Amino acid sequence: MANMAKTVNFRFKKPKFSTCIPIELCAFAFRKKFVRPVQLYVLLKSICDGTIKLSKPYKKAIAKKIGFKTIKSVNNNIKLLMARNWVGYDKTSDVYYIRSYDRVMQSEDMKRGLRATFQLKDIKKMRAFLFGAVLTKLVAYQNWRKTRELERIKGRSTPGSRDRQTYYPIANLAIKKILRISISTAFELKKQAEIAGYIKVKKAFASCFAGHTNLCEAKYKDDFKSAYPEVANRVRVKDGFLRIQASDRVLSNIKLKKARKKSKHI
Repeated sequence: MANMAKTVNFRFKKPKFSTCIPIELCAFAFRKKFVRPVQLYVLLKSICDGTIKLSKPYKKAIAKKIGFKTIKSVNNNIKLLMARNWVGYDKTSDVYYIRSYDRVMQSEDMKRGLRATFQLKDIKKMRAFLFGAVLTKLVAYQNWRKTRELERIKGRSTPGSRDRQTYYPIANLAIKKILRISISTAFELKKQAEIAGYIKVKKAFASCFAGHTNLCEAKYKDDFKSAYPEVANRVRVKDGFLRIQASDRVLSNIKLKKARKKSKHI
Protein backbone atom coordinates (compact mmCIF):
# COMPACT_ATOMS: atom_id res chain seq x y z
CA MET A 1 0.00 0.00 0.00
CA ALA A 2 2.66 2.46 1.07
CA ASN A 3 4.47 2.14 -2.29
CA MET A 4 1.33 2.53 -4.37
CA ALA A 5 2.13 6.08 -5.46
CA LYS A 6 5.64 5.20 -6.78
CA THR A 7 4.48 3.54 -9.97
CA VAL A 8 1.93 4.28 -12.67
CA ASN A 9 1.18 0.80 -13.95
CA PHE A 10 0.09 -0.98 -10.76
CA ARG A 11 -2.69 -3.52 -10.84
CA PHE A 12 -6.14 -2.78 -9.40
CA LYS A 13 -6.09 -3.68 -5.73
CA LYS A 14 -9.02 -5.18 -3.86
CA PRO A 15 -10.76 -2.57 -1.69
CA LYS A 16 -11.09 -2.93 2.06
CA PHE A 17 -14.22 -4.76 3.19
CA SER A 18 -15.95 -1.76 4.76
CA THR A 19 -15.65 1.86 5.77
CA CYS A 20 -17.57 4.13 8.15
CA ILE A 21 -18.96 7.17 6.34
CA PRO A 22 -20.01 10.27 8.33
CA ILE A 23 -23.76 10.71 7.98
CA GLU A 24 -23.33 14.47 7.62
CA LEU A 25 -21.33 13.70 4.48
CA CYS A 26 -24.13 11.42 3.25
CA ALA A 27 -26.62 14.28 3.58
CA PHE A 28 -24.14 16.70 1.99
CA ALA A 29 -24.02 14.49 -1.12
CA PHE A 30 -27.72 15.13 -1.81
CA ARG A 31 -27.83 18.77 -0.74
CA LYS A 32 -24.97 19.64 -3.10
CA LYS A 33 -25.86 17.14 -5.83
CA PHE A 34 -22.52 15.49 -5.14
CA VAL A 35 -23.44 11.80 -5.01
CA ARG A 36 -21.19 10.62 -7.86
CA PRO A 37 -18.10 12.48 -6.59
CA VAL A 38 -18.71 11.07 -3.10
CA GLN A 39 -18.96 7.59 -4.60
CA LEU A 40 -15.56 8.02 -6.28
CA TYR A 41 -14.02 9.60 -3.18
CA VAL A 42 -15.07 6.65 -0.98
CA LEU A 43 -13.65 4.15 -3.48
CA LEU A 44 -10.33 6.02 -3.78
CA LYS A 45 -10.03 6.09 0.01
CA SER A 46 -10.53 2.32 0.10
CA ILE A 47 -7.81 1.43 -2.42
CA CYS A 48 -4.93 3.56 -1.18
CA ASP A 49 -3.35 4.90 1.97
CA GLY A 50 -3.92 8.54 1.02
CA THR A 51 -1.64 8.89 -2.01
CA ILE A 52 -2.17 7.37 -5.43
CA LYS A 53 -1.16 7.63 -9.09
CA LEU A 54 -3.91 7.08 -11.62
CA SER A 55 -2.84 5.58 -14.93
CA LYS A 56 -5.32 5.19 -17.78
CA PRO A 57 -5.73 1.40 -17.20
CA TYR A 58 -6.27 2.06 -13.49
CA LYS A 59 -8.93 4.68 -14.21
CA LYS A 60 -10.60 2.21 -16.56
CA ALA A 61 -10.68 -0.38 -13.77
CA ILE A 62 -12.09 2.22 -11.35
CA ALA A 63 -14.80 3.20 -13.86
CA LYS A 64 -15.86 -0.45 -14.19
CA LYS A 65 -15.82 -0.99 -10.43
CA ILE A 66 -17.89 2.09 -9.67
CA GLY A 67 -20.32 1.81 -12.58
CA PHE A 68 -19.11 4.77 -14.67
CA LYS A 69 -19.47 4.33 -18.43
CA THR A 70 -16.17 5.99 -19.41
CA ILE A 71 -12.81 7.15 -18.06
CA LYS A 72 -14.03 10.68 -18.80
CA SER A 73 -16.57 10.31 -15.99
CA VAL A 74 -13.73 9.40 -13.61
CA ASN A 75 -11.73 12.46 -14.72
CA ASN A 76 -14.72 14.80 -14.42
CA ASN A 77 -15.52 13.63 -10.90
CA ILE A 78 -11.88 13.87 -9.82
CA LYS A 79 -11.97 17.49 -10.97
CA LEU A 80 -15.07 18.11 -8.86
CA LEU A 81 -13.34 16.55 -5.84
CA MET A 82 -10.23 18.65 -6.44
CA ALA A 83 -12.33 21.81 -6.73
CA ARG A 84 -13.59 21.24 -3.16
CA ASN A 85 -10.14 20.10 -1.97
CA TRP A 86 -11.31 16.59 -1.12
CA VAL A 87 -8.50 15.46 -3.40
CA GLY A 88 -5.17 17.21 -3.88
CA TYR A 89 -2.80 16.83 -6.82
CA ASP A 90 0.94 17.31 -7.30
CA LYS A 91 1.59 17.92 -10.98
CA THR A 92 5.34 17.36 -10.65
CA SER A 93 5.04 13.87 -9.18
CA ASP A 94 1.65 13.11 -10.76
CA VAL A 95 0.38 12.02 -7.35
CA TYR A 96 -3.16 12.49 -6.03
CA TYR A 97 -3.76 13.04 -2.31
CA ILE A 98 -7.03 11.68 -0.96
CA ARG A 99 -8.07 13.77 2.06
CA SER A 100 -9.34 12.14 5.25
CA TYR A 101 -12.97 12.30 6.31
CA ASP A 102 -11.99 14.61 9.17
CA ARG A 103 -10.28 17.05 6.85
CA VAL A 104 -13.15 17.03 4.37
CA MET A 105 -15.68 17.64 7.14
CA GLN A 106 -13.58 20.44 8.56
CA SER A 107 -13.25 22.16 5.17
CA GLU A 108 -16.98 21.83 4.50
CA ASP A 109 -17.89 22.98 8.03
CA MET A 110 -19.74 19.75 8.78
CA LYS A 111 -20.33 18.58 12.33
CA ARG A 112 -18.72 15.35 13.47
CA GLY A 113 -21.20 12.74 14.62
CA LEU A 114 -22.53 9.31 13.80
CA ARG A 115 -21.03 7.27 10.99
CA ALA A 116 -22.68 4.56 8.92
CA THR A 117 -20.94 1.30 8.08
CA PHE A 118 -20.72 0.73 4.31
CA GLN A 119 -19.69 -2.53 2.64
CA LEU A 120 -17.41 -1.57 -0.23
CA LYS A 121 -18.53 -4.51 -2.38
CA ASP A 122 -21.75 -2.50 -2.75
CA ILE A 123 -20.04 0.58 -4.19
CA LYS A 124 -22.48 0.63 -7.11
CA LYS A 125 -25.34 0.99 -4.61
CA MET A 126 -23.80 4.09 -3.05
CA ARG A 127 -26.74 6.39 -3.83
CA ALA A 128 -29.18 4.07 -2.07
CA PHE A 129 -26.80 3.69 0.87
CA LEU A 130 -26.27 7.43 1.35
CA PHE A 131 -30.03 7.92 1.48
CA GLY A 132 -30.52 4.95 3.79
CA ALA A 133 -27.84 6.29 6.13
CA VAL A 134 -29.66 9.60 6.51
CA LEU A 135 -32.90 7.77 7.32
CA THR A 136 -31.00 5.57 9.77
CA LYS A 137 -29.95 8.64 11.74
CA LEU A 138 -33.57 9.83 11.88
CA VAL A 139 -34.67 6.40 13.10
CA ALA A 140 -31.86 6.29 15.68
CA TYR A 141 -32.84 9.72 17.01
CA GLN A 142 -36.47 8.66 17.46
CA ASN A 143 -35.34 5.46 19.17
CA TRP A 144 -33.11 7.48 21.51
CA ARG A 145 -35.99 9.80 22.42
CA LYS A 146 -38.33 6.89 23.09
CA THR A 147 -35.71 5.14 25.23
CA ARG A 148 -35.17 8.30 27.27
CA GLU A 149 -38.92 8.67 27.77
CA LEU A 150 -39.27 5.06 28.91
CA GLU A 151 -36.41 5.55 31.34
CA ARG A 152 -38.17 8.60 32.75
CA ILE A 153 -41.57 6.91 33.05
CA LYS A 154 -40.55 3.46 34.20
CA GLY A 155 -37.37 4.34 36.03
CA ARG A 156 -35.12 1.84 34.35
CA SER A 157 -32.04 2.28 32.22
CA THR A 158 -32.87 -0.36 29.60
CA PRO A 159 -36.34 -0.77 28.04
CA GLY A 160 -37.82 -4.27 28.10
CA SER A 161 -38.34 -6.32 24.96
CA ARG A 162 -42.05 -5.39 24.88
CA ASP A 163 -41.12 -1.72 24.80
CA ARG A 164 -38.73 -2.01 21.89
CA GLN A 165 -39.89 -0.40 18.68
CA THR A 166 -38.21 -1.20 15.39
CA TYR A 167 -40.20 0.84 12.85
CA TYR A 168 -40.39 4.62 13.13
CA PRO A 169 -42.34 7.18 11.04
CA ILE A 170 -40.27 9.06 8.46
CA ALA A 171 -42.23 11.59 6.42
CA ASN A 172 -41.20 12.35 2.84
CA LEU A 173 -41.77 16.02 3.63
CA ALA A 174 -39.13 15.85 6.38
CA ILE A 175 -36.69 14.16 4.00
CA LYS A 176 -37.39 16.86 1.42
CA LYS A 177 -36.43 19.59 3.88
CA ILE A 178 -33.34 17.82 5.22
CA LEU A 179 -31.85 16.82 1.85
CA ARG A 180 -33.32 19.65 -0.28
CA ILE A 181 -34.86 17.25 -2.76
CA SER A 182 -38.36 16.91 -4.17
CA ILE A 183 -41.06 14.72 -2.62
CA SER A 184 -41.01 12.49 -5.70
CA THR A 185 -37.23 12.09 -5.44
CA ALA A 186 -37.54 11.21 -1.74
CA PHE A 187 -40.13 8.59 -2.66
CA GLU A 188 -37.92 7.05 -5.36
CA LEU A 189 -34.82 7.05 -3.17
CA LYS A 190 -36.75 5.32 -0.40
CA LYS A 191 -37.70 2.59 -2.85
CA GLN A 192 -34.08 2.25 -4.01
CA ALA A 193 -32.83 2.00 -0.43
CA GLU A 194 -35.41 -0.67 0.34
CA ILE A 195 -34.61 -2.71 -2.77
CA ALA A 196 -30.90 -2.51 -1.88
CA GLY A 197 -31.72 -3.91 1.56
CA TYR A 198 -30.65 -0.88 3.60
CA ILE A 199 -34.12 -0.22 5.00
CA LYS A 200 -37.53 -1.87 5.31
CA VAL A 201 -40.68 0.18 4.83
CA LYS A 202 -44.20 -0.37 6.16
CA LYS A 203 -47.14 1.64 4.90
CA ALA A 204 -49.19 3.23 7.66
CA PHE A 205 -52.82 4.36 7.59
CA ALA A 206 -54.92 6.43 9.97
CA SER A 207 -58.60 7.04 10.48
CA CYS A 208 -60.23 9.60 8.24
CA PHE A 209 -61.31 11.44 11.35
CA ALA A 210 -58.41 12.32 13.62
CA GLY A 211 -58.74 10.94 17.12
CA HIS A 212 -61.57 8.58 16.16
CA THR A 213 -61.82 4.99 14.97
CA ASN A 214 -64.84 5.81 12.80
CA LEU A 215 -64.69 4.17 9.37
CA CYS A 216 -66.01 5.79 6.23
CA GLU A 217 -67.22 3.50 3.46
CA ALA A 218 -65.32 3.49 0.15
CA LYS A 219 -68.43 4.64 -1.79
CA TYR A 220 -68.08 8.06 -0.15
CA LYS A 221 -64.53 8.55 -1.44
CA ASP A 222 -65.30 11.40 -3.86
CA ASP A 223 -67.51 13.17 -1.31
CA PHE A 224 -64.84 12.87 1.37
CA LYS A 225 -62.08 14.19 -0.91
CA SER A 226 -64.26 17.16 -1.84
CA ALA A 227 -65.00 17.90 1.80
CA TYR A 228 -61.34 17.55 2.88
CA PRO A 229 -59.17 18.70 -0.05
CA GLU A 230 -56.14 19.11 2.24
CA VAL A 231 -55.84 15.31 2.55
CA ALA A 232 -57.43 14.32 -0.79
CA ASN A 233 -54.14 13.07 -2.26
CA ARG A 234 -53.63 10.73 0.72
CA VAL A 235 -57.05 9.06 0.72
CA ARG A 236 -56.85 5.30 0.16
CA VAL A 237 -59.36 2.43 0.15
CA LYS A 238 -58.53 -0.36 2.60
CA ASP A 239 -60.86 -3.35 3.05
CA GLY A 240 -63.79 -1.40 1.67
CA PHE A 241 -63.26 1.67 3.85
CA LEU A 242 -61.47 4.98 3.44
CA ARG A 243 -58.18 5.54 5.25
CA ILE A 244 -55.62 8.36 5.25
CA GLN A 245 -52.11 7.30 4.29
CA ALA A 246 -49.74 8.38 7.07
CA SER A 247 -45.94 8.67 7.06
CA ASP A 248 -44.14 5.44 6.16
CA ARG A 249 -42.68 3.45 9.04
CA VAL A 250 -39.01 2.69 8.49
CA LEU A 251 -36.68 0.05 9.92
CA SER A 252 -32.96 0.40 9.22
CA ASN A 253 -30.46 -2.38 8.52
CA ILE A 254 -27.46 -0.03 8.55
CA LYS A 255 -25.09 -0.18 11.49
CA LEU A 256 -24.07 3.10 13.10
CA LYS A 257 -20.87 3.98 14.92
CA LYS A 258 -19.96 7.00 16.99
CA ALA A 259 -17.39 9.35 15.52
CA ARG A 260 -13.81 8.46 16.26
CA LYS A 261 -11.55 10.81 18.13
CA LYS A 262 -10.40 13.58 15.86
CA SER A 263 -7.30 12.61 13.92
CA LYS A 264 -4.12 14.61 14.47
CA HIS A 265 -3.29 14.17 10.79
CA ILE A 266 -6.04 15.70 8.72
